[in-house]
Amino acid sequence: MSYRSFLGVTVHFIEDRKITSVAIDVQELSERHTSDYISTQLPEILNRWKIDFEKVEAVVTDGGTNMLKAISDSFGKIKHVPCFAHLVILVVEHSLDNEETKPLLNKVQSIVKWAKNSVIVSDELRKRQLNKGIASGNLKKLTLDISTRWNSVFYMLERPLEYITREASEEEYITISKVIPMLACPSNQLDMINLDLPLANNKVKI
Repeated sequence: MSYRSFLGVTVHFIEDRKITSVAIDVQELSERHTSDYISTQLPEILNRWKIDFEKVEAVVTDGGTNMLKAISDSFGKIKHVPCFAHLVILVVEHSLDNEETKPLLNKVQSIVKWAKNSVIVSDELRKRQLNKGIASGNLKKLTLDISTRWNSVFYMLERPLEYITREASEEEYITISKVIPMLACPSNQLDMINLDLPLANNKVKI
């Protein structure tokens, strides 16, 4: 099944001295997401709601070149404001793009791909969670990062640690047979990372 794409528009305004946000449209995109196509959709949405272009003070989007040009063509370049959350994730992605981090990320990606492509491994993960009393609707799967999804790297790395935390918390007295592998695996990987920043080295030591 192919993915479907949508264009969402939310307006933010001040009413009675209160900041108000209202989602006015979620429209399926039926063509390629070119700047020309998007720049025709936005005016249609505003006209449908009788919103005067001159009253639009700013338009916030991600940093995609198609969005930048669409906003520039429709409202003028000066009215475009980059999304703060998107800027933050770009900083994170840039910080992860180094020789120390890449091998670890690649290793995690390989493990996740192997597990997701193996029926045996997937069934075993499912059985172990069911044996722990977890409802079928709450079962967790390993997640693979997606370049266009902002926090997917974090979620990919978080999922194994989430399991470790839950394993350590659900028993009143956790046995050493569980503690050793839960500590040794991440510790061994951290020991392999060579970081130059003192603050980062302190984090690894902790």
